[in-house]
Amino acid sequence: MRFSGSFLAGVATITAAALSTGATLLPNATSLSERGTTSSTKRGLAWAADSRWAPTIAKGMINWYWHWEDGPLTVLNGQVAIEYVPCYWGPRKSSQWSQRKAEFSKNGLPAYILAQNEIDVSSQANQGASDAAATWAKSLAPYQAQGVKITSPQIVWNVKLLQETASILKSQYGLEWDVTAIHWYGGSDSKSLASFKSYVQKVRSAFPNKPIWVTELGVTTASGGTQDQVKTFHMNAIRWLNSLGYVDRVSWFGCFATPPDNYGSKLNRFFNSNGSLRGLAYWYMYTS
Repeated sequence: MRFSGSFLAGVATITAAALSTGATLLPNATSLSERGTTSSTKRGLAWAADSRWAPTIAKGMINWYWHWEDGPLTVLNGQVAIEYVPCYWGPRKSSQWSQRKAEFSKNGLPAYILAQNEIDVSSQANQGASDAAATWAKSLAPYQAQGVKITSPQIVWNVKLLQETASILKSQYGLEWDVTAIHWYGGSDSKSLASFKSYVQKVRSAFPNKPIWVTELGVTTASGGTQDQVKTFHMNAIRWLNSLGYVDRVSWFGCFATPPDNYGSKLNRFFNSNGSLRGLAYWYMYTS
């Protein structure tokens, strides 16, 4: 994501360091391959709202959530079967990552970890291929060595950069990610939907043997559009992703009442200002 947010309330050396932590996978951490790949297993939340609102939307087809730098929503503990996926934002968010590692030591390792947040955006992780690969090998490969599945660094548009990162990761470190993770933002018209589809297909062509997660998907403020147009785009995009056998997860960027910045359109939002759910949220939660 393009803003900083918080919730309210050598490979041998790397592997050795990983095994010395003694952390184990959480007993209830299951992968999508274990739970199936139907449309009901794909929908998640890129969380950006008041944590008190979480129980109202963590229902129906929603079964996972993430935040680009912060930890799990404690309000959901023991209430619903929804998986939290932590994210390693990048080296500049080391204090937040230290908190996640402390949680791993206390609670066990997650099934998945999302890698760097938008290496192709200057205000975000902002890494070239060499730096992105080195960071991935140092900070995330130790968890992969313990059985955690790790995604690619997340991108918004630069597939070539991700290909270069993969090449360096393989040639210099003997490593590869388990899942390719991407973001997309654009308009809400039919041309934008075609552009989104082309982007996903381009990523698939670049990494044909890896499942894809679309971890942020939304309409920009600058693109304009009406609420009906945004809803139509949302419905068509989600249905199209559900029809693909290689996109395992998607999270629409709408977990807020007011966008945290002006980049993402307020028309993406799932919540009203009082925390009640909007129509877009109900469709996302319950309609296939």
